[in-house]
Amino acid sequence: MAQKLLGIRSDNMESTPSAELTEALAHLLRKSELIWQSRSTRNRYVAKCNNNLVLKSIKSSSDFTEYATLQYLQLHRPQIPVPRPHGLITSGQSAYLLMSYVPGVALAKAWPQLQEFQKESISKKLDAIFSDLRQLRRPDKLALGGVAGEGCKDTRRNTRISKTPLYTSAELWDFQYSGAPVGSKTYLEFLRRLTSPFLAQNYVFTHGDLRPANIIVQPDSNGDYQVSGIIDWEMSGFYPEDFECTKLTNTLATNESNDWFLHLPSCISPAKLPQRWLSDFA
Repeated sequence: MAQKLLGIRSDNMESTPSAELTEALAHLLRKSELIWQSRSTRNRYVAKCNNNLVLKSIKSSSDFTEYATLQYLQLHRPQIPVPRPHGLITSGQSAYLLMSYVPGVALAKAWPQLQEFQKESISKKLDAIFSDLRQLRRPDKLALGGVAGEGCKDTRRNTRISKTPLYTSAELWDFQYSGAPVGSKTYLEFLRRLTSPFLAQNYVFTHGDLRPANIIVQPDSNGDYQVSGIIDWEMSGFYPEDFECTKLTNTLATNESNDWFLHLPSCISPAKLPQRWLSDFA
């Protein structure tokens, strides 16, 4: 499908000259509608190619976590509403993911206008989706993180990717807190002792960046909203079962006014694992 969309006749895109591929991409983007642009860089965007397909630029030409995840979910959880992968294109230092277009509007945009019953309904629908997703358990001998061995990601300060395979919650904790720019050895050891009793022993499939901007919804004829898609799987993979609940509130501030945090899906809410969440929040 990628070849057809780009107008490339060769059956093997890897054999297509770089200059030809770059020109084909540029031509495609000129005809496409820009539907998302990163505020921090012009190189991060999503372009709608037609009514069925979008092209997403990838931050790194060597990190294909999202593409691998979409393939994995298509095979193991096809009922979960996620974009369908239709190709991965690399050109020089850039990479692009071709996937199905998810119709609707981001929950972040719709949320302020929703009534309480609509918010509760969406929360329950998300709970069903993520309860299903979390039935996927880490296969034996597979390291934590991306399903294709991309490693674990820590986004507490800026994105870091583990350089060696991690297999346990304790190893992941060490990675997350290693090289911290603040915190003495005593403080970090205090946190370790506080956290250790609550570290998860089960490892489940995790989105890793669930927030209203990554949830697409559509209104139906009854005034209710359906979840048409969960997007942005760049931080996904197999992680400890408590990982999602701590990531959910990374942006929660003490002066928070967005009541999204009062309607988090039950199965991944911090209320499920309050001790773990509190020890992480410390």
